[in-house]
Order: sequence, then structure tokens, then C-alpha cells
Amino acid sequence: MNNVLKSIGFQTKLLVDGTTEEMKSSLREFASMAKNADIAIFYYSGHATSINEGYYLIPSKTQLPDNLLTSDLLPMQDILIPMRGSRLKLLFFDSCRDIITIEGLSKGNPNILSPNDVGPTGEPDTEMPSGTMICYSAERGKKTHTGSGSLSTFTKVLSEHITDGDEFRTVWRNITNDVYLIQNQMPDNSGYYEHDLYLNPTGKKQPRPSQPLTGNSSKRTITIKTNVPGAVVDFYGNKFSTDKPLLFAIGETYTFTITADGYKQYVGKIDVTDSSPSTINVTLDKNESATLYVTSNVIAEVVFDGKPSGKTPILLNSTSGTHTIFLKANGYYPHSTNIDLVTGTNSKNISLIKKLPWFFDWDRYSPNTHISYMYSPKYQFGLQYLQRLKGTHALLGATISISTNTFKGLEWNKVVVTTSSTSTSSVTYSVVDGNGNVVEYKNETTITYSDQQDDYSEEIDPYNEAEVYTSNSMYMLSGGYQPCNGIVFETGFGVFKHSLKHYMPYSYAIRKTVTTNSSTGEVVGEPEYNYTRINSSHWFKDNTLYPAMRLGVKVLIPLGKYKDNSITLGCGYTFPFGNKEFSSWDATIGFAW
Repeated sequence: MNNVLKSIGFQTKLLVDGTTEEMKSSLREFASMAKNADIAIFYYSGHATSINEGYYLIPSKTQLPDNLLTSDLLPMQDILIPMRGSRLKLLFFDSCRDIITIEGLSKGNPNILSPNDVGPTGEPDTEMPSGTMICYSAERGKKTHTGSGSLSTFTKVLSEHITDGDEFRTVWRNITNDVYLIQNQMPDNSGYYEHDLYLNPTGKKQPRPSQPLTGNSSKRTITIKTNVPGAVVDFYGNKFSTDKPLLFAIGETYTFTITADGYKQYVGKIDVTDSSPSTINVTLDKNESATLYVTSNVIAEVVFDGKPSGKTPILLNSTSGTHTIFLKANGYYPHSTNIDLVTGTNSKNISLIKKLPWFFDWDRYSPNTHISYMYSPKYQFGLQYLQRLKGTHALLGATISISTNTFKGLEWNKVVVTTSSTSTSSVTYSVVDGNGNVVEYKNETTITYSDQQDDYSEEIDPYNEAEVYTSNSMYMLSGGYQPCNGIVFETGFGVFKHSLKHYMPYSYAIRKTVTTNSSTGEVVGEPEYNYTRINSSHWFKDNTLYPAMRLGVKVLIPLGKYKDNSITLGCGYTFPFGNKEFSSWDATIGFAW
């Protein structure tokens, strides 16, 4: 990329495998170069990631602790700031855009920064300077393929098209289409610029000098020789015959390819120094011719070794060795594979898989986190959390639900009863003097009480003031499986707890009085009840645990253009083992992202 940009007139600053400090130092120099420039271009190839909605470059030799955002990372804003002095800004990132979420960052560690400490990310259009276009090699949340050669697919296509003579929006569309066709990877961009941009209006690169220049001590002549007459050496699209002296700039690095009919392509690199050899000898390996007959279950476009080659069925002329073949057809999933060809005739049948409707399309959308509210008549409120296991269709989480109820009026009450028995007996006697006359007559009644206190259960209204508390709670380890985009099957195992509590703020003492005749033992009149409230409370508790299981299903409904977010609707059925009374259907509504 350094040499390609030079070939169309850009002044460049190159840094390879830079550390954090080296990158920051180069950006300071870049700021000086970009001041008042018509166009400033930043190109980066390396590791990067999105953390808490921010985009960060990961410089060379940076150690990333798990779940930590360190000051060694380079945020997008640190790149945009040096470019603000130029009228138009283009940024190219050949790097991954997978997303990492970090919570609970430690403020006590100086090596750990929050996103606010690092600064704005620059990813949203609203945070970009005017006249800025950022071009990514992959969609947000996706990784970038490194390709099969010395260059990644994105950089290879970018370096081939960036020198096109078209307006850059057209150039970018061509880059996007080629990368997707070759690698099934979709480049992305954000930002905009108003006026037309032609990076190379003539459509031609400035060729490097092919013969020595007199009086220029910063150049060195090098001749590349091969064992094959007529071999061609290619420097960035400029082709020269081998065995011819070429002029190179000292201090530069050149990548080249050598091709010859019937021989394997050779890729090499020259680091030009004062002591570089004047002759480089390259031995090309001979290729054995091979043909490949490709068929498919549908008519599909064929890209062979990165070059569009036609549609199936097709016969391809090639050489022995490992090759890459890519098939694409409307309504079917694209397919890419490596194939080892042997000398002679080879055949390969590739069956493409028909795309399912979007809600079954796992490759298009796979939510990571589900949170759902659950309602059931038996346990009125519940909450469920499911997290997708990385790289799988499985989810793991937990479910909890609870209900409570309070009411008054029991069918019984526990009271203290004191029974008083009254026995009545009549005794008659007389006193007689010596003459036989009655001088005294007495009729006495004896009353005997026998009190007994015990616990007594009896329906007592309106004195019964007991309160009843009931609660049901369910605790489950839950799992799920998402066979396709639109559906999640769930199951859970845990315990169902039923609690019953009685609370009586007061109790009552009952005095029951019964009058009986001591002679006959018969009850005289009706028993008398006297209630006396006693200011002492009583509790009665009963907890029962049942093993329980839940089965459920959810349907995911994406939120329009926010395809990474969905509303979830579902239902389930829970049945505690050993007690059918608490089996119940439930309904869920939630959010997945």
C-alpha cells in the first residue's frame, strides 16, 4: 500500500509493527504532513477490536489482559485528530471489528481506563470531522480474513482498485463487490464527503524507473535472474522482463511476483540497502498441467484462485497443487473451499445449500443475550436470563420467579380453653331438743369448681383475626438451543418452593361454664361461654420443596434495521414433580441482542 500510494503521487509515512509509542510518534509527524493537504489517507493493517462501542487499534507487542481496556490501545479519535488539518480524509482499516463488552472497570488501576478516559470512538457518523470517510474491511462485529497469499483479500483488492480512474465512490463499490465475491466478506464504510474524489484521474500509475539514473546516490541497481527465459517480474502492476537491471530506492521495501507459463508463481521481497546484492537469482518450480471440471446443483458463479472464471458447469485449465474455489448463486449460501489438483483431469461437485427465510438464517443473525419477563397464574412474576455460549448455538442461564398472597379468615383458629364445671348438691339436717322439738333446721348447697386448661380448635367468628401468607418461588438453571435465527428452544431444571405461614396477632381464652345437679348429674340450663382476648401472637409455618422442570419456546422478531436486536415472545410449561397443583403455563416477553 505504501508503494501503491506513492505511485499515484502521495507523500507517505510508513511504520511497520509499531509499538504504541511509535504509532503515536508517527501520528504526530503525520499531523504535520497532513496540515493543509487536499487529501490525507490513513491505512492500517493489523489487530483491532470494538470495545464498548469504541474502535481501538492494538499496536504490536501489546498484551491484552482479559476484559481490560488498557492505555496501550489506540482509539479511533487519536487517528482522526492528526487528520483534521486536511480538507478530505480517507481511512482504511484492514482489521477485525469483533465486539468486546467490558463492565465494572477498576478506577484504582492506572493502567485501566474507561471509554470516557480514552475518548470518543469516532465510529458514529456524528463524531466524525466533516469530509471524512472510513472504510473497513469487514462489517461491524465480524472478523477479517487474512487470505491465502502474502496479502489479505481486502488489501489485495484495495491495492488493485485504488489506482482506478473512477470517482472513489465507484471504486469503493467495486472493492466491496470483489472482496465479497472472493472471500464472502463484506467491507463496510461510514462517514461521507460532498464533492467528487478522483485519486488517480488518469487511471495510470507512475512507473518506477527501469534503468539506472546517473548522479543519484540514493538509488541502487539490482538485476533479478531466473532459470526460465521469458519470465516476467511484476512490481505493483508494472511488469518487466527478468535479467534486466532495475533501479530501486535505498531504504525502501519492494514486493514482487515472477510468473512464467508452465511454472509456479514466485512471490518475493527486496529490502534495499547499501549492501544489497546487485543480482538476485530465483529458481521457478515447474507446474504440471491439470484440468478441473466443476459442477453444482445450481448454476453458480465460479471464482478460481481469486479470479472470476464463469458459471457451472465449467472446465478450468490449471496446474497441480492447492487452489481456492468459490461458488456463489442467488438464493443459496456461498461456498469456498481449497482443492488439491493432481496432474491430469480432476472433477469436483459442490452442492450449494439453499438459503432459508431470514428468521431461519443463522449466519445472518445470532443474538448473544436474552432477557425475558415471565408471567404465570401460579407464580405471577418471573425473570429469565440466557447467554449464548461463544461459537455455538447453545445458551445457558437461569430463571427465577415468585408470587405472594395475603388474606384473612381461616376455617379454624387455635385458642386456649378453660372449662369450669359447677356441681350443685343440697344437704338438709335438723337439731332436736330433749322434748323432741326441732330447735334448728339447715339446708346447705355445696359448689365445687374443676378448672382444666387445654388447646382447643374451633371455628370462632367473628373473633378469628388470623392472617395467612402464601408464596411460591421457582429457582432453575436454564438452557436453550437456537437451531435457526427465529426460534429458541428452552429447558430448565430446579426446585419449586411452596410456603404457607399463618399469623395471629391475638389469641382468645374461652371460659365454658356448665351447671349440673350433683344428685342426678344432669346439666342445668345452657353452657355459658366467655371469651377473653389475650395479647400474644402466634406463627405457624410450613415450607415444601418439589423438584421441577420447565419446557419452553421463544420466537425472535428483529427490530427492523436494528437487525442485531430482537423482541422475543414465548411460552412454557412448568411441572413440579410430586404436586400437580402447581403445574402451570407461562408467557414470556423479552429482548435479545
